[in-house]
Amino acid sequence: MTRSVSISSQRGSTGYDSDRSSDTAGEEEFVMQNATVPPLWQRQDRLSQKLGNTIVHVAEIRPRPAHGNHAHDRDDVSETHSRSSTLGDEQDFDYPEKTPTSLQPRKSLEEEMEESEAESEQQEPPRKIGPLEQQLSALMSKLVFMERENPTVAVTPEEYQALQDKVKALEAEKATWAERHEALFALRDEDVANNIKIRGLLAEERREHASMRKLRDDDIGNVIALRGKLADATRRLERLERSGFSTPITGRPKSIALERRDTTDLFQAAKNAALEQRALELEKANQDLMSQLASLKQDDVSRVAAHKAWRGTVSDLEARLKQKEEEISRSRPSGMSSGVSVDWNRIETMHEEHARFREKTAQRTQQLRSEKETLQKELHRKEDENAELEAKLEKLQLRLASLAA
Repeated sequence: MTRSVSISSQRGSTGYDSDRSSDTAGEEEFVMQNATVPPLWQRQDRLSQKLGNTIVHVAEIRPRPAHGNHAHDRDDVSETHSRSSTLGDEQDFDYPEKTPTSLQPRKSLEEEMEESEAESEQQEPPRKIGPLEQQLSALMSKLVFMERENPTVAVTPEEYQALQDKVKALEAEKATWAERHEALFALRDEDVANNIKIRGLLAEERREHASMRKLRDDDIGNVIALRGKLADATRRLERLERSGFSTPITGRPKSIALERRDTTDLFQAAKNAALEQRALELEKANQDLMSQLASLKQDDVSRVAAHKAWRGTVSDLEARLKQKEEEISRSRPSGMSSGVSVDWNRIETMHEEHARFREKTAQRTQQLRSEKETLQKELHRKEDENAELEAKLEKLQLRLASLAA
């Protein structure tokens, strides 16, 4: 550091006048006497601060006396150096107004090293730093470490709140995008699964279609082969009929020949269809008759139950009538007044009503008996018809079986 200061002082004495003509340039370049650099401003290593907080003592820098005396003698002459009138008794340094035409020869590195060593030997011992400065340096070093570890320490609360709001908004947007991506991925997975299912179904349908086509081709081949065989048999039969033989020589069964002739006859096929239709109609009629018979039997049962109920009511009435007659016979010998004749008239009317009721009941019973006889006759007739229809049906079935054989 002492070397750089000495070099700058030499350049100040022999440098360009345009760079040193301003007042601020002189203040920035030269340091006041008895001025020391605080240890916090010095560039120290982080490791040295952590280990011991060592303090580097900077030597005092003094300007050369020759320049100082020369500048002090020319205070009253030059207008450019009028700072003494406003800044007190500060020392000023003289600078050439123009760039010198001839520069002094630059010294070698060895001479500069020797001069810097001589100046360092002539420096005064460093002054002692007080406890307050040490505490300040320790606090500043701690602040530096805190700012490096947590940069938000050096941020204002408004900026920190704005940053937090922005971070929250970005996190919410990120969550929204993540949900959208998850929904898209789920939809894509569903589409892939549906495509796989559709491909499986298409493959299955394709296999079924191929098997059906193969079966159809086999059926077509069988039909063609059967038609060829039938054509050969038909031609052979025609040749035999032309030659005078009714049956082929190969010993074909007669039933097969008859079946062939019957199936080829359209009239016989229509007749067979009509017979089948008639058999179906007879079966339906038979079912209707059976249902009617069941209903008639149920009606007979209900009629018998009604007749029994009528007989029960009639017997009850007869028993009551007998009781009344017995009561009347008991009450006759005791002798009755004129009011008793009224009771006898009522009893006579009751007898007449009962007689009429018995006559109606007898007529109803006779009517029911006659209806029962007619229904029984109709039942016997229906049974006879059913037997005839069953016989016809058996005949038709036998005929159809013979025709099919």
